[in-house]
Amino acid sequence: SSGINAEWPLRPGTCADNGFDISSYPEDNPKAGCPMKCENGMTYHSDGPNPPPTCSDPIGGEFGKVRGCFCPKGKVLQDDKCIDLEQCQCEYAGVLYSAGEEFKKEAECKECICDGGSESCEDIQCDVKCGKDELEVREEGECCPTCLANWVTAVNPEARGTYGAPLKLTCEVDGTTVTSDQVTWIKFNPGEEEVGKIRKAYEVSDDGLTLTIKEMSDKRVGNYKCVIEKNGKKSEGIFEVELPVPHEDLVTPVKESVELIEGERVELEVTKIEGKEIKSIYWICNGERVTSDTPRYKINNRGTFNRLVIEPATAGDVGSCTCIAEGFGTIDEDNKITIGKGEKEEMSVIFKPTKTTVNCKAGKKGCKVEFTLKIQPDDYKFGFTKKNVSICKFENGQKKGCKAVRGGKKDKFNIVLKKSSEAGEYRCIVRGDNGDVVSEETVTVNMS
Repeated sequence: SSGINAEWPLRPGTCADNGFDISSYPEDNPKAGCPMKCENGMTYHSDGPNPPPTCSDPIGGEFGKVRGCFCPKGKVLQDDKCIDLEQCQCEYAGVLYSAGEEFKKEAECKECICDGGSESCEDIQCDVKCGKDELEVREEGECCPTCLANWVTAVNPEARGTYGAPLKLTCEVDGTTVTSDQVTWIKFNPGEEEVGKIRKAYEVSDDGLTLTIKEMSDKRVGNYKCVIEKNGKKSEGIFEVELPVPHEDLVTPVKESVELIEGERVELEVTKIEGKEIKSIYWICNGERVTSDTPRYKINNRGTFNRLVIEPATAGDVGSCTCIAEGFGTIDEDNKITIGKGEKEEMSVIFKPTKTTVNCKAGKKGCKVEFTLKIQPDDYKFGFTKKNVSICKFENGQKKGCKAVRGGKKDKFNIVLKKSSEAGEYRCIVRGDNGDVVSEETVTVNMS
């Protein structure tokens, strides 16, 4: 720093008496104060340089411009302290580096060392050793190159053609440029054949990166690759060329959509078209193939139909299942069945006695009461047996006793009453998942 000490307004003679050097002191200004008292190793100069010497400017400005406190000769000012020039720090990107400290200027690709406030820099040395077929590439903004493996890729690696139509296979090159004479097209598996020069069946683009199969047929199905060799490095893109299997209607869904009830059973069924030969048939549900070994899934394959049963169904089964049937050289994939989520209906019982009033005699032969029984909706029929059915006597709306039913074929049931005490009004009771369901219909039995 430099300047006049205005806090000590003593006359020049008084300043000298107090030990101040007043040489070259402005005698024409009798009111001027005494020179500054200097700290941190600085000394007073009445004709110092402006600006003072610093690490960034070791020489400083012109002398005789200002009086004040300055570093001794051979030293410079840094952080309000006097230091040797060799101790000066270097600053780069807002960071200070001490003398002898190394740092990198990535933006300039330089390696530097701080030397007395100045930088000594050299180009960054790159030690890159690439593998046999790796390509050395330099990316924008990077100081050193990197090694790139698999620098050739297939744009459409799984190529499905159409009978009689052309099909293009295209390779893409990364990190370098190539010419057509560096590209070779080969068909392999089965065999291996260079096809780029077979002009009758194939055509190669001017840059060599696209092979056109002029007319797709079974003979053109197989694997292809473009092989590119540059500067002793080799890379390739692989293609699998297929033709679609012809479609043929082999099965048809019984229902195109069904609804499931969580915890219940849901069925999806297709009917096999008569006269069609089917080699195999399977199901894809929500993108995954399912079999009878898949938990909760069961497949029943019969002569005229194929049925997929999911039990118990869950919310995760909502979506779709597709039945795929394969013939001999044909396929049927258009058998999608949508699965929605439904709400379970209450079970109802339709009880129809053959006679609403039965008159008979008590005794060994007894009195036979016949009736038909319908359960709705159909979902409740799964797992339903006559063990779920009872015929019960009611008096004044109260159940007094029940009898197990007999029969069951074609929804026909019966009971036999032999005692006169069994006469009265009867109703049907069916045991369901949510309790008993009592029929509204009744049958009256009179016994003498």
